[in-house]
Amino acid sequence: TDKVLESWRYVWDERPNMGMICGEISGRAFVLDIDTYKSDAAAVWWAGQLALHNGNRQIATPTQRTGGGGTQMIFRAPPGWAPPTGISAIGIDCRGEGGFAMLPPSRHESGQDYAWLPGRAPWEIPIADAPEWLLEALEALDEAHGGVAGGPRTQTASSAVIDPFGNQIDG
Repeated sequence: TDKVLESWRYVWDERPNMGMICGEISGRAFVLDIDTYKSDAAAVWWAGQLALHNGNRQIATPTQRTGGGGTQMIFRAPPGWAPPTGISAIGIDCRGEGGFAMLPPSRHESGQDYAWLPGRAPWEIPIADAPEWLLEALEALDEAHGGVAGGPRTQTASSAVIDPFGNQIDG
């Protein structure tokens, strides 16, 4: 409501925070979060994926340093593929359908700011389509380190009319 929004105004004026809702509502965008500050395994996993599939080259897509010290990359999912939303035990997290990611200039609870890497802001470089090898790697990671046994997560359809934010529409 306008009243609630107005009550938040001082927070925005003091320190603006921004974020992105991931999934279909944002053009199938999802965020790959590599929390190297939590685990060396995250950096090893990502380096291994790049070495195996991309000639040790980073993928050209909007990329930020998080306030916690990790790295987040924004990708576009292909139509019909729902990125897993979850946190893995090795520090590779994915913000897929319905997930939320903080964006610069937000401040992390650590007191550090989120910041776009040089040349990697969304107005400097387009969001890359996620390569097939990355989709397969995320599905395997999700199953091995935090997913639902037996494959990727699925959603059960509801008979209620729901808006893109998950709110039930009455009438």
